[in-house]
Amino acid sequence: VEAGEGSGALITARHAFDLNRPVLCVPNAIDLPSSRGSNALLKDSAEPLLSPDDVLHTLKLRAEPTAAPLLDGDAATCWDGIQQ
Repeated sequence: VEAGEGSGALITARHAFDLNRPVLCVPNAIDLPSSRGSNALLKDSAEPLLSPDDVLHTLKLRAEPTAAPLLDGDAATCWDGIQQ
């Protein structure tokens, strides 16, 4: 998400490029030094990561619905709250 110009994440991304692996990167503010490396990746050849669907598409996966977990008490109340 953020990688400065000397970030170790950039080394990892370069290795991925060398191995012909997909590299995705979240765009970030252009005026932050902590974003210069990641934004440079986007300029070079990384794919922008704008939503979870971008990850699924890149990995050639589909989202599958899952059954709700069996919960009770506070956990069930929390689960119900986030499903609305």
